[in-house]
Amino acid sequence: MLLSDISAHLPCKKKRLYKDCTIHDIQRDSRHIEEGDVFVSIPGTQTDGHRYIDNAIQRGAVGIVVSENYDCSLLPNSISYWVVSSSAQAWSLLSQAWFQYPASRLKMIAITGTSGKTSSAHIVYQMLQSMGEKAVLIGTGGIFLHGHSVDYTMKGAVTTPDPKELHYILSKAVEEGCSFGIVEASSHGLAQERLFGVALDAVFFVSLSPCHHIEYHQSEERYIRAKERIFSAVKKQGLIIINKDAELYSQMHIPSFPFCVTISLFDNADYRLFPSCSIKENAQRSEHRFTLQGHNQSFHLSTKLPGEFQMYNIGAAFLIGKHFGLPLDLLSTALENIDHIPGRWHLIPTTLPLTVVVDKANVLLALRYFRKEIESRSYTRRILVFGNVGGGLKSSRANIGTFFCSFFDDIFLTLDDPETEDPTFGFQHFMSILSIKEAKKVMIIEDRKKAIQKAIDSAPKGAIVAILGRGNQKEYLVQGGVQMFDDVEVTKQVIRDKENHVSCNQ
Repeated sequence: MLLSDISAHLPCKKKRLYKDCTIHDIQRDSRHIEEGDVFVSIPGTQTDGHRYIDNAIQRGAVGIVVSENYDCSLLPNSISYWVVSSSAQAWSLLSQAWFQYPASRLKMIAITGTSGKTSSAHIVYQMLQSMGEKAVLIGTGGIFLHGHSVDYTMKGAVTTPDPKELHYILSKAVEEGCSFGIVEASSHGLAQERLFGVALDAVFFVSLSPCHHIEYHQSEERYIRAKERIFSAVKKQGLIIINKDAELYSQMHIPSFPFCVTISLFDNADYRLFPSCSIKENAQRSEHRFTLQGHNQSFHLSTKLPGEFQMYNIGAAFLIGKHFGLPLDLLSTALENIDHIPGRWHLIPTTLPLTVVVDKANVLLALRYFRKEIESRSYTRRILVFGNVGGGLKSSRANIGTFFCSFFDDIFLTLDDPETEDPTFGFQHFMSILSIKEAKKVMIIEDRKKAIQKAIDSAPKGAIVAILGRGNQKEYLVQGGVQMFDDVEVTKQVIRDKENHVSCNQ
């Protein structure tokens, strides 16, 4: 790409081209600038990229993209520049252009909501894969392509990647022959314009409820408005599916799209879910059968996935497949055969006389569903390992603490994304909001592996040990740094060590 090409991709308010040349790379971090790069200066929550323009120039930047409130007279005459209304939006547009607009060559599906994004995205992904459609999935649990997890870049514990990374991944998917792209869209990602300029073919708004992310947005209303940004990205003939049973549905601004539909288990909606029956296969698995009814049509569906809430996800996935013209009989079969979602109700194999489950549930909505699943089974004792997340509303922490103590017998409180918060303060605050009776159930073990070990060691025969909050995520944020940790693999190792110990003592 030439410097002179940038104007064709960005809506510039003002520009100056000093000398045309081939761009070496595009960067939003001045520390990564090399000779011949273009630097996009973006205001952020922690710092303002405009402060690092001089550093970018010193490192060899030949062009700068700035927001309209920046004084361009400060730039040397030998530097090209482009003034835009939003440099965050410009970064997304330029990232797309850099990789030759890969999203435009895919049928793009986005999943958003407070909870359930990962489950729903994996259901759509597995459905397409089993029908012979090549797809890429980008979300909290990583990148999945052709049925396999791949490691292209994915820096940091994020749901929706930075635009340059996102479009790099999509470009690789196009090279691999994919026809579908599935992206989990977080409220942070939407607020930071990471999907700006991407035309979406289908969107599923899986849930909307109060959560710890609201503090970032400063109010519940701004959180909702951030989520609603996704509607503006949908094509005119694109499909929008909204869960009408979402807790904050009444506060949403529903768009007027020809293919905007609601789905509900309890209320009047464009598509209603009618449970037929639940069949208990064994102590660990069951099957939910239900009817999806709407627009003068009825579709009989079933799922082996645990949790009544999966009916929303299966129903929405079916409607997405139907929207793209996929054979309906094959759709229902593909969905029926899905029996596992990475990070959700992940049963860890063990010869020990107990049940160990890893699950991503970390907000009240998901935790309520998880509780229902446990209540449908019989355990001698309920033991929890849960991380104290930082950066959220303190009221959310109080609600979660009370919820856990009303349900679990023993709680091992440990580390999980404290972000910028001092973990010690977070633990003290969590304990301070509990009653004396509730606090007696809690043991603080900051080291997450040791907390898992203690929970499993303390579990009597017939107990369940639930390790919640992370699922299949492999890293978390601790005071600005990324630490690697995989609940599933660590738990497997802990169990192997325990089994070997038991075997040696028999």
